[in-house]
Amino acid sequence: MFFVSNPSLLSVRVGHHDRTGGNLPYEKVISVVANDWHPDYDKNGNLENDVAVLTLSEDIEFVDGYAL
Repeated sequence: MFFVSNPSLLSVRVGHHDRTGGNLPYEKVISVVANDWHPDYDKNGNLENDVAVLTLSEDIEFVDGYAL
């Protein structure tokens, strides 16, 4: 993971592919409006506490197990 302090520089891509290797006919890019990094995240590359919660600008809809 890499540290980005400005959430407007981040986006999440959903519906692009599935784990079986088949390509899905759709994808959606959703912008990030907030990112909450673990308080003990180490920006120098240590992987401990390498987690963040991203708040998206819209909900992700799931249909038949796939994100739209």
